[in-house]
This record gives sequence, C-alpha cells and structure tokens, in this order.
Amino acid sequence: MFEVGEQVFAAATVSRASHVYCFFNDAAGNVMRLTPNNVNPNSLQPANQVLRLPDWLVPNPAFIMDASQPGTERLACYATADDVMDRLPAPLQGTGVVNIPGYRSVDDVENALRHALGADAFAKSEVQWRVIPKRAQPVIQQPTAAKATPNV
Repeated sequence: MFEVGEQVFAAATVSRASHVYCFFNDAAGNVMRLTPNNVNPNSLQPANQVLRLPDWLVPNPAFIMDASQPGTERLACYATADDVMDRLPAPLQGTGVVNIPGYRSVDDVENALRHALGADAFAKSEVQWRVIPKRAQPVIQQPTAAKATPNV
C-alpha cells in the first residue's frame, strides 16, 4: 500500500536471457510501456540480472513511478525469447513512457500480445498495489513564550 505521491520501486529478473517489456497501469486506466524506453532502448535482459523499475542506480532514470491517485496500480512484465517489438500492434511499438492510446489496462496489453504472438510465446509476471489518499500530517504546536509577570 502506498500513499498518493510516494515513489514506487520494483525489480524483475529472468532465469534465462530474454527480451523484457514492462507496462505500468495507473488507477485512472492509463497504460504506458516502461521498458524498453528512450534511455534504455534495448529489450534484451541477461539471465539472473536485476532489472530495476525505475533504475534507481543511474543519475537520470527514464522515469519515476509515483503513486498517482487512490485506487489500484499494476506493473506487468512480459518476457519473450526473441525481440517481438515489430510484431506488436502499432500503439505498443510507440515511444516508451507515454500513455498508450486505446489501452486501459495491462489486460488489454496481454490480449494484444496473445493475438500478435500466440498464448505460449511469452511469460508474464505482475505485481499490483493499492494507493490510498495522502494522510493528513499532524499539526505540531509551536511552543509559546511564557509571559513575564512583574513582581509587585
């Protein structure tokens, strides 16, 4: 569970070298491809090497994942033996890290992959989390200065 505005970090590995395509689905029904992207255009992921989403070890990652609004957010990564980008529907081939027109959930992405590649052509891993409204911060009372009273 995350509060609105909190950063979200995830990691994925594959047991053998694979081409990996990760998609983020926000609570409003927007879907974007996180990897590959303009900073890391290569989809090939070596076996047993961590794919960080976003890559928090580089000074300028391609994206930052913030819990955007209350609801459920999802991250799904699909691994294939070959680079399949040119076999995907045109909207999925577009620039990464932008909303994909016509896609409202990672389920839509998975259906498109099944249609384009076949049901056995990819492996999928998904994680989802709930986003809650930002909690009100407690008000901290500032100490008040004691008033001096004259001795009479």
